[in-house]
Amino acid sequence: MDTVYAAWTSNDSVIPFATSLMVCGFIGGKIEIMSEANGVEWRMVGSFAELEPNRRLSNSWDCNSDCEVSRVGVGFSDEKEGGTRIIMLHTGFSKEESRDAHDLVWNLYPGGLKSFIGSLS
Repeated sequence: MDTVYAAWTSNDSVIPFATSLMVCGFIGGKIEIMSEANGVEWRMVGSFAELEPNRRLSNSWDCNSDCEVSRVGVGFSDEKEGGTRIIMLHTGFSKEESRDAHDLVWNLYPGGLKSFIGSLS
């Protein structure tokens, strides 16, 4: 579980779909993710509201300065056979099209995370 949590909170973890990552891993610290999906460049910025190592984190989320600041919450727990369960909730959308676009991109993330962690071995 340490590796999975670290992948969310470390500058060294550029997980596909991301192309660059900047993380200040403390409450109030900034997170900035640059990515490209389907030929569109994305810039997501926010700040950490909660960081409990290997348990959970949450941060604000502003994508491409679209004036819609949402919230991402992620929980981590141990699974049998050494796996990690991740429960993520992205809330606060006022625009349906923004929610749907984020849904498409977030669906790419588990594969990228698995690939990234596999590359560490």
